[in-house]
Amino acid sequence: MSKTCICCLKEQPLSGYHRDQTSKDGFKPKCKTCRKADSYTYYKSNTDDILAKRSEYRVLNKDTLAEYQTEVRSSLTETNLTARHSVNLARSRSDLPSSILYGGLTYLEAISMTEPLVTLRFQKEQETGEPHQIDHIIPIKKGGTHTFENLQVLTASANRLKGDKVT
Repeated sequence: MSKTCICCLKEQPLSGYHRDQTSKDGFKPKCKTCRKADSYTYYKSNTDDILAKRSEYRVLNKDTLAEYQTEVRSSLTETNLTARHSVNLARSRSDLPSSILYGGLTYLEAISMTEPLVTLRFQKEQETGEPHQIDHIIPIKKGGTHTFENLQVLTASANRLKGDKVT
């Protein structure tokens, strides 16, 4: 089945629309692409107000947010925490937008993609007694991405020797 967007007038499959229980057909009248464009336009027009409200919310709910963060962090495994650190480190070192840096993955998907490499890293450290690191084959500083194809597990000393060289 398909539906025509009221904004762009393109006919698309229903998977191109968000669900809406209040509408007759069960879907929003605008396609996902048009809704995303509307959200972007709204954000750009109201950035200062949005950021001010977020800041005010954080100040008013400081204790609640701190409790929530503590609760979430305590439920994470060492593997998940290490994968998050790896993804955040890549993001901090790159000028690429996240959608390109993570090869089209979301932040959480990038963490999930990194977890098997973290597990491998921990296994190798157990086997050899030597510290290991997750390395970017094409370094982030040289435009490399944080994708499974561009990651490898190396000993810490081998990774330091490699530096920013492409292997």
